[in-house]
Amino acid sequence: MDRAKYASQIKTKSEELRRTKTIELFLVLSVLILVFLLATKDSSEKTVLVPMSLDKEIWVKGDNVSNSYVETITLPLFNNLLNFNKENALNRFNFVLKHTNPAYYEELKTKLYTDSERISRNDISSSFHPIELVVNKVGDRYKSTIKGELISIIGSDIIKKRVESFEMLLTYKNNFLSIVSYGPKKEGEGNE
Repeated sequence: MDRAKYASQIKTKSEELRRTKTIELFLVLSVLILVFLLATKDSSEKTVLVPMSLDKEIWVKGDNVSNSYVETITLPLFNNLLNFNKENALNRFNFVLKHTNPAYYEELKTKLYTDSERISRNDISSSFHPIELVVNKVGDRYKSTIKGELISIIGSDIIKKRVESFEMLLTYKNNFLSIVSYGPKKEGEGNE
């Protein structure tokens, strides 16, 4: 009696296992087919993206992107570099470092970490209100220039309030837009 009961359970479990293995095999084959299709996909097509929060279309085609795409990416980067206080500066700077080209990473990291220590030590805050953001393609790179009102504060005292411009040079390779240089715009430089 027990033998018949267990034999029935074994048969049921064997059928379930066979069905599960069949499903697993189907899923593995599906994944392999999708990987093959993605690997052999023609990347020359242009992908146009228009998220609801944007008022301009952005596109990506191979190793080229639209200027509006670069604007969309660089605005939060500038925001994190130019709007900070002693409590959040390091976190904001670390966000920017995630978008930095490996060749420039150590240089920018050293600068930002030194700035972060100075900001914390002196209770410095900064507020930047953008007026204009312009992106130009320069060779195989993108130059993003932002102009706006920069307010520098130490403690609770405003020490400087003036219009300033900052530049960021970026590359787009392997579906990644990365910073290769950043700093204040030098006087007398025009847009290229």
